[in-house]
Amino acid sequence: MSTEPASREPAIPSGPTLADVLVLVLADPALSRRQRGDQASAVRRLAKALGRRPEEIPAHPAYLQQRLKEFSPAMAGLSARRWRNVVSLVRVALKQAGLSKVPGRYGGSLSPAWAELYRYLNETALRIGLSRFVHFCSDQGIAPDDVDNAVMQQYLDALENQGLVRSPRKIHRDTCAYWKRAQAVVAAWPKAPVTVPSYRESYSLPWEAFPASLKAEVDAHVYRLAGTDLLDEIDFRPLKPSSLRSRDYQLRQFVSALVRRGRDPVSLRSLADLVAVDTVKEGLRFFLERSGNTPTKMIHGIACTLKTIARHVVKVDRDHLDQLSFICRRLDPGRGGMTDKNRIRLRQFDDPNNVGALINLPQRLLAEARRHKTPTRADALLVMAAVAIEILIMIPIRIGNLAGLNLERHLLRSGSPKRPVVYLWIPGTEVKNGFDIEAELMPPTIALIDIYLRDYRHLLNDISSPWLFPAMDGRHRGPNALAALIKQTIARKTGLKFNPHLARHFAAKLHLTEHPGDYGSLRLVEGHKTVETLTRSYCGTETVAAIKHYDEHILKLRQRHSAPLRRLPRRRAPSGGF
Repeated sequence: MSTEPASREPAIPSGPTLADVLVLVLADPALSRRQRGDQASAVRRLAKALGRRPEEIPAHPAYLQQRLKEFSPAMAGLSARRWRNVVSLVRVALKQAGLSKVPGRYGGSLSPAWAELYRYLNETALRIGLSRFVHFCSDQGIAPDDVDNAVMQQYLDALENQGLVRSPRKIHRDTCAYWKRAQAVVAAWPKAPVTVPSYRESYSLPWEAFPASLKAEVDAHVYRLAGTDLLDEIDFRPLKPSSLRSRDYQLRQFVSALVRRGRDPVSLRSLADLVAVDTVKEGLRFFLERSGNTPTKMIHGIACTLKTIARHVVKVDRDHLDQLSFICRRLDPGRGGMTDKNRIRLRQFDDPNNVGALINLPQRLLAEARRHKTPTRADALLVMAAVAIEILIMIPIRIGNLAGLNLERHLLRSGSPKRPVVYLWIPGTEVKNGFDIEAELMPPTIALIDIYLRDYRHLLNDISSPWLFPAMDGRHRGPNALAALIKQTIARKTGLKFNPHLARHFAAKLHLTEHPGDYGSLRLVEGHKTVETLTRSYCGTETVAAIKHYDEHILKLRQRHSAPLRRLPRRRAPSGGF
């Protein structure tokens, strides 16, 4: 039986292709010459971005939407604005060809009923937020008074299957929220109730839904894993706070899954109730059904946590433990290291122009902010992003450590004011793997930080704040908030899809591209404990570079031996014989 995971590639539908759309667009007499040219150019540009000819690409919105899900403008060599225009024009072309039912925000004229209602919207946010939905209803012949949850569901189906839009569920949720807002501020707006959906994971129940005795045992288990009691004899390395939170959440996920499978929460009174073999199997089936019966790292982690509890807390017998070990082996997804999603995103940096765009971005952001003689808070946020990106590029640390950088504890200064020496030092007690982080900052990095501290940071918080990245409440900016600032700034300014977690993979790619196989030096840069851990994470990322080095060697050999062979003189056969 095959153990290969199910493919996540979108199914290739039959039917019209982008080449067919091109033919229809170029032959449409209702379009002006410029409109035909713009739409045809956008279709060709999209096909080029996907690396295939138009006749090879199905003109199915849902298929295209899935293909473009992890696509960044930089992959096509375009700015974010130009890429949005390309996708918008392709959407229009698909609609012209009768392959999409979802218009753009401002596409086409409205029916009289919708035009009359739409003019009551005086708030810009409402006009923009409801524009696409209003045009959708107008095109489908849906009257304003007919809008209800069923129509909103119809709209969601169209977004997901025919919309060629990113985040269709977010658009649907926002539309419902804007509709309710319009009902509140516009007297003439239809009053049929519309529900704002929640797409957050909702299977996890709060601990209050379970017996207090279970929560007490979970708390005691997590407390012991923290190693807080220095007099307690332990034979393991204490877990970091983030790992402790993950362990607590894993157990809450599992007991919630049991309830979703029909188990009465009252029957789950202790950790021993969780690790019975049949109970473990039942709870894990809930997650397997959600993943298409494909083992994942998350499912495997929950199974291993239950096995650990069975062994060290409940102390089950050998046969029981062997059965749980077998379950863990079956659920092991195999390859560790980078996820497929991160590997795809790293492909952006096969293009040297994208590498240059990212590594030069901090100085570009600073230059943009310094155009204003009087700095504003927006300028300060821009330079804050520049400093955060600079540190991530030069010293690829984790986002939690980056957000918590303290000027007094983590940035150690020496030297003269004109030639400062600054070390970034984070003790191992604050690092995920327990290893100290120590690095000397380069002069350009120091200069950028000093400008930020002198001219901009005071606009974000009181100057006495000890944090490099302060928040308004006096604490440091949270990891999620700082990550969002970094991600949004990079996307807006370069068109690249990049988040702080990708920084360590980016560093590995740059190093291994230049030095294929040099895991020893990279281990020191990224602070991994062993070369084996690093190899498991990044083995294969340098394959392209290694093959390129080999190919260049072959080409050199080919050139060296490409001189025409000297023809040897013909020898006469001896007379009278052979």
